[in-house]
Amino acid sequence: MYNAHLLKIAIIVHLLATSVIAQEISIEKTKEVLVMSVMGEQSLIGQTAPELDIEKYLQAPEGEKSLSALKGNVVVLEFWATWCAPCVAEIPHLNQLSEEFHDKQVQFISITDEDEGVIAPFLKRQEMKSWIGLDTDRSAFEAYGVRGIPRTFLIDQKGIIAASLHPAGLSSDMIEKVIKGEKIERPKLPKPKTVENEGTDPIFKISIAPTDKEGGQSSSKISKGYKQQEAESKTLHQILSTAYGVPTTRIIGPETLLESRYEISVRLPTNQFELLFQQALTASLQLRVSNQKKSVEVFVLTAGEDSAEKLKPSVMGSGGSMTRSGRGKIKTMNGEISRLAQSLEHALERVVEDGTGIEGKYDWEITYDKDDPNSVLAALKEQLGLQIRKEQREIEFLVVNDASD
Repeated sequence: MYNAHLLKIAIIVHLLATSVIAQEISIEKTKEVLVMSVMGEQSLIGQTAPELDIEKYLQAPEGEKSLSALKGNVVVLEFWATWCAPCVAEIPHLNQLSEEFHDKQVQFISITDEDEGVIAPFLKRQEMKSWIGLDTDRSAFEAYGVRGIPRTFLIDQKGIIAASLHPAGLSSDMIEKVIKGEKIERPKLPKPKTVENEGTDPIFKISIAPTDKEGGQSSSKISKGYKQQEAESKTLHQILSTAYGVPTTRIIGPETLLESRYEISVRLPTNQFELLFQQALTASLQLRVSNQKKSVEVFVLTAGEDSAEKLKPSVMGSGGSMTRSGRGKIKTMNGEISRLAQSLEHALERVVEDGTGIEGKYDWEITYDKDDPNSVLAALKEQLGLQIRKEQREIEFLVVNDASD
């Protein structure tokens, strides 16, 4: 029997591409792409803000609206789109800041590459306290090097870019500093990691090593057909959840096995990620994994008398969905109710099933006492008109055991 705590298991597989088809980009090209994507907007800090060549403005007064004409004002320049859930999620925050500085020389401008036929109906559903610039030829996006949205630029009274950041990081204090002419500290960006294999990243990499460390950094990304997971320390319970795409609440097995910790580094083709990761885990850690149905008590999410009134249809006409949860808050844009059930399952650490029968997509934000997860039940009823009832149901679980036993 292999003892996961005592035996130092380390499996590292590197398959290097040798053909033109499989070959990854060189180190120099990697650095170039990294500079464009990570430093692109940051490199503009301290430079004169590029002028805006906007096709049309909505919600703006008549007259000159160029950045040159706005000198003497602080400008909050936001790049966004109606289909971008993280963008729409930050609108209330930006509205609040706009209201806070409405009597000061601060102008909020929101730039999108969508046309008026999309934006006008959206503004009827969602208030935006800013000028809306229609940049259908994306000239402003190109001028500011914007590769991903949302993205906010803070421009001082002299027309110099003082900051480039995600709008969630924009604060009243930051705007006040620019008004006073104070410098904003630039964020320290991590140094690019160099690869060790003469300019070529591995196209297949799995590293699993036991660790006594608790916590630590973790990251996940998908790029160029590959999915990558890195973690300094995760429990086997959490790793299995990633590999099998199953919530930890639906994975059962011996506690000592599931709570063992590992450092992982995985890079695999996206379309084979789960299969290959599963095979590596079961083979290296000698796991026996099966799917079994069990009758258990679960929480069932149900509609209340006033849920139709309290649930708000999404302001987004299309696009993806987004959920942020933690610290006593669950916020979702453009989500189905089944997505809420998933968030509740994570918060309550209990199996939660959607029994509402409610269709469509909604926006919601639930706040509750982070020190008392059960307070989310009261918040559900009060804020969304939804309720939880207990029910015995047949649920499929991922059952994990040590194959050497």
